[in-house]
Amino acid sequence: ADWFSPSTYTAKVSDIDLNRIQICDTSVMKAYPEIAQTYLAATGDTAGVKTVNGNLVLDCWQDKWWVAPSCRSNPGSCTPCTTAQTGWGLIPLIQQATFHNMPVAFATAITEPDEYIPLGREYQSLTYWWWPDTMFTLDNPVLVQFPAFNAAEHAVENYRTMKDNTRLTNWAAGGIEVAADKAAHLAETMNVYSAEITVMLKRYVQLGNDPWESACEWLKGNDNLWQSWMPNETACTSGKGLVDSNGNFITDRARAVACETCPVGHYSKEQGATRVCTPCTKGNYQSLPGEDVCLPCERGKVAGQDGMRACTPCPLGEYAEGTGMINCSVCGNGTGQEDKWTTSEPVISQGKETWIQVQGADNISYCGCVAGTYLWNGLCEECIEGAICEGSSKLLLAPGYFSRSTEPGEVYYCFGERVRCPGGEPGTCAFGRDTSTIACSACEIGLHSRDGICVECGGGDYALVTIVGILGCIMIAVLYVVLMNEGQKSKQPGSLLIAALGMGQMVTIVQQLTVVQQFKIDWGEPFASILVALEVMAFDLDMISIGCVAPMAPVMKFATRTLMVLLLFAVASIVHFGYLAWQRSRGSGPQKGMQISLLLRTAGTLFMVFFISLCSSLLAPFRCNLHPNGRWTVQAYHGVYCNGEGEHLSMSVIGGLACLLPLGFLAICTWVIIWELPKRLQAADVKFLRACSFLFMRFRPGAEAFSVLFLVRNALVVLCPLLPGASAKVVSMNLILYGSLAMVAYSKPWRAMVCNFLDMMLVTGMLVILDMGSLFVEDNDGGTTMVICLIFSALMLLSIVASVFYGVAKHFIQKYRKPFKFFLCHQKIAAGSMARLLKIELQKRGSKFSTFVDCDDLNDLTKLFSYVGQDTETFV
Repeated sequence: ADWFSPSTYTAKVSDIDLNRIQICDTSVMKAYPEIAQTYLAATGDTAGVKTVNGNLVLDCWQDKWWVAPSCRSNPGSCTPCTTAQTGWGLIPLIQQATFHNMPVAFATAITEPDEYIPLGREYQSLTYWWWPDTMFTLDNPVLVQFPAFNAAEHAVENYRTMKDNTRLTNWAAGGIEVAADKAAHLAETMNVYSAEITVMLKRYVQLGNDPWESACEWLKGNDNLWQSWMPNETACTSGKGLVDSNGNFITDRARAVACETCPVGHYSKEQGATRVCTPCTKGNYQSLPGEDVCLPCERGKVAGQDGMRACTPCPLGEYAEGTGMINCSVCGNGTGQEDKWTTSEPVISQGKETWIQVQGADNISYCGCVAGTYLWNGLCEECIEGAICEGSSKLLLAPGYFSRSTEPGEVYYCFGERVRCPGGEPGTCAFGRDTSTIACSACEIGLHSRDGICVECGGGDYALVTIVGILGCIMIAVLYVVLMNEGQKSKQPGSLLIAALGMGQMVTIVQQLTVVQQFKIDWGEPFASILVALEVMAFDLDMISIGCVAPMAPVMKFATRTLMVLLLFAVASIVHFGYLAWQRSRGSGPQKGMQISLLLRTAGTLFMVFFISLCSSLLAPFRCNLHPNGRWTVQAYHGVYCNGEGEHLSMSVIGGLACLLPLGFLAICTWVIIWELPKRLQAADVKFLRACSFLFMRFRPGAEAFSVLFLVRNALVVLCPLLPGASAKVVSMNLILYGSLAMVAYSKPWRAMVCNFLDMMLVTGMLVILDMGSLFVEDNDGGTTMVICLIFSALMLLSIVASVFYGVAKHFIQKYRKPFKFFLCHQKIAAGSMARLLKIELQKRGSKFSTFVDCDDLNDLTKLFSYVGQDTETFV
């Protein structure tokens, strides 16, 4: 029957102009190339698809209409169904038409011009459309219903049933409930039904698609509906709290008028159906406004008050180990030294570890002592000179300093060879050094010192001791022969004696240099090495590696060094008696007995030559070095404390008793020169003169006293290092050497004139070295220097005042009483005797008749003008 055919009530495919329809290949097949495969798999309708170039495609009638099986026999009579663009919705539509035996043909309207809407309105046909939308709202379209949505079938791409309805929901940006809570509340409560949406959309189209006009009209007509969507002013949402009319945050909702965002330092706390802003409790903070919770303070930070917007980092010297802390823990709490503690950590800068102070320490490991102190037994101790305390709580030592690991704060300065103390960790010494000794002063057993480090003893060390011993014996024998030969001569000094005197002066200067080395002058190289090598002349046994042959404790080493001069005397005695035995074995010359005078002369010469070294070695226990820790050690024996106890006491007793030897020698020499020599010269005691010739044979006749003066000078030189302060040492030795230089220049005491010049040159060079070295004194005592400057300034001022006073006084004295009553001028040949007789007669008559004869002072004739013009009352 015709009434049963849909085409009776709808348009037909044949009614639609093909020019208004797209080709399948360029529309649906291009957008959905898998549509044919999906359709075939779901329906099994092989007639609705075809294969083109190996690809399965829809079999479209006239290349534009895909026809359902129920009207495929007469496509032109099918009910048309048009869609838009690229064949929207065709994937499920063609399956539904097949499954439900619908006589429908599907096509896609062209887009230029867009024929989608015109085709839907012009023909009584099917159109693919979605809702809500305004395109066909006024056309009152009727929805074609399919069986309810079947999720299982849709999962396998079987679209027999219709799609599930898409629920329209309200979407908003994240956090909008905090940033715009009222808008969020409106979005949550707004609810519009489908019928109302349809009415609203129709009105929107009728008003010319004006959204504002249509919305305003709807609001006016639906007041009761949208008023229910509005939020309550005191129903605070997340991040906000109640406020009163003055804008103050309150907790009583009855007095509240609105909600405001909670400020920093507060959080929004739920209270019934609303929220209130509450300050963060101690130990917590909130740095952002509008938050619902407060955060606990991180480790290393605290919040000591309510309502903190940020936690406070623990200051230096404090730390917080847990979270949510109220107070910081104090480093070193209870030690009474809290001001000496800090918090620090190491950083690597340019490859070097550096400790910096940090705030906000989160555990006790950051606690340490401030820079300049170190941690020892739980307390921060002050660092002293030589210690490096950079804030790591550890004590390190600068090069040239030492401390034991058990007493790191007791810092010693490594006098002498500083290289033996490399610094670093306490208890560190150079290779081979005994770390248990004071300032790494001693080597380990079986080693000896060389350039600050300790090395094993070798054959060369034993050979050195032997060679030095042999050379010493040879030199004593040569001295003995020289003195013997010179003693047998009665003429002027020979070349050998001059050479011997020159060598003696050189030895004296060398010994004076060893004394200067005790002034703690930081000599540069190579002069410093030269001075160290000269220590052998001062009986420094370590210079010849004596420790390899006979290891000795400091006291034994000092005693051996002290008695070294006696060993020289013993060698001289062996040479003497050996010479006598050799002479007698030859039977040559008359027997002269033991010739003790020759032995005494040799021994006395040795004593004179090594007088400085002997005295210097004896005074070693009394020359001490002050260390940064306040302790004193012997300057020449670094491992012995200067405390008058133990080893130092033994050395002091030995040195004190041994000092009787040089003092006795000086006393004997003084007695011989002052009292005995004049008498023995008158008695022509040749034996005595030969025995004591070592005292005066060096000097010209009449200058014998210089032997004693030089001994006194050398003794004073040795005493210079005992003075406090480097300035006092340098000045005192300068004065002694300047005095010696003046005496030699004025008196020329040496027996040979060349020795006078040599002496002056050597002393001048010594003064230059001393003055240059004073510029590099290590521990210059400013107080002593100022005292010396004041003393000499006072002496200069007194000299000026004295000279002025002397000139004024002499002027007034000469004005009323001149030195000479008479000045006698005569002709030497004719009246010489007469002038002398007259002077004698005048002086007999009283002291007031002082007389000056013109030939009384012929050394400086220019003075005669002063005598005549100013100093004489009567000129004769």
